[in-house]
Amino acid sequence: MTFSDRLATFLFERNRLLMICLVAVMVFLASGIPRIQFSGDNRAFFGTGNQEFVDLKEIEQTYTTPTLLLLMLKPPEGTAFEAETLSALVAMAEDAWRMPYVLRVDLATNQMHSYAEGDEVLVEPMLDEFAEITPEAAARFRDLALASDDLRNRLLSEDGSAFGMSIRVVLPEGEPEAREAVEDYLANMRAGWQASYPDWEIRATGGLLGNNLLQRVAREDIRELVPYAFVAVVTVFILATGSLVSVFASVLAILCTTLGTFGFAGWSGMELTAGTAIAPLAVMVLVSTSCVHITLAAIRLH
Repeated sequence: MTFSDRLATFLFERNRLLMICLVAVMVFLASGIPRIQFSGDNRAFFGTGNQEFVDLKEIEQTYTTPTLLLLMLKPPEGTAFEAETLSALVAMAEDAWRMPYVLRVDLATNQMHSYAEGDEVLVEPMLDEFAEITPEAAARFRDLALASDDLRNRLLSEDGSAFGMSIRVVLPEGEPEAREAVEDYLANMRAGWQASYPDWEIRATGGLLGNNLLQRVAREDIRELVPYAFVAVVTVFILATGSLVSVFASVLAILCTTLGTFGFAGWSGMELTAGTAIAPLAVMVLVSTSCVHITLAAIRLH
């Protein structure tokens, strides 16, 4: 008698005790589902022992590592350097400075201009944001901005038709809600700008927005993709086996393992990302395949 035969005999002789133990384990694992956490930080893809990740953490302990948001602000054609447009940009910069966790806001209108006068080097604003912007001030700013190699193709497009706004924020570690707070403020700010300046084209990008998108994708996969896959597996079982008993047993096994997988992730403190949120699908495929083999073997025996 082989070891597998002895193990099978042992389990069948104590099948009631085994079922009670399995139910208790599954209930315990499933109770960890409310503890599941989702991560919008792409660093979650790296283990804590990854050397590059360790080096990055050491650098962050010494230097500030802000997160960058970049906005494109394009006024109506031919109005980029009008006084009204520049006044709107100044107001937008003031709104951006109110963003949570903001460190710095860079815009063409708040840059400095330096020049030599005799033996002295003078530094002054390219545009006085605190004074009335007159047509003369707007014309001076246009000449300085278009001649600046530091602004063109960075905070000003090559043809001078669009402006860039760079917003740097420093997010507190271990507070995922800070990312959502920044994105919510940005969305409301853009909506307000679009309402005030309907003819403007306003777009935003940045690593924070991409990471938050991955987090939403992970939630949507669990909420939509996993249930659809479960229904598809059940349908295939019904069509393939034609046995309600085998279908019920297989569905119960798949459901328990899927819930157990999610629960284990919750209890272990694992943060789910867009890459790991579909792990239950892999478990579902493996378990369903095993159930198919067991069901077909039982059908052949009988």
